[in-house]
Amino acid sequence: MAADSPAHLVSLLTRQQPQEILGTPESEWVDFKSVGPKGPYDLSTERALSPISLGS
Repeated sequence: MAADSPAHLVSLLTRQQPQEILGTPESEWVDFKSVGPKGPYDLSTERALSPISLGS
């Protein structure tokens, strides 16, 4: 089952059911990140580990 909205995705993750999000495509509301040589982003940097500010 793929998540079809941000609320559905959060609901699945807060219920600790990450396997249920398999098949969820990236879209304007979700951008999956991965770690390792196969991933497109290096999440081991200091910047990646710092809190994100959503405000302006």
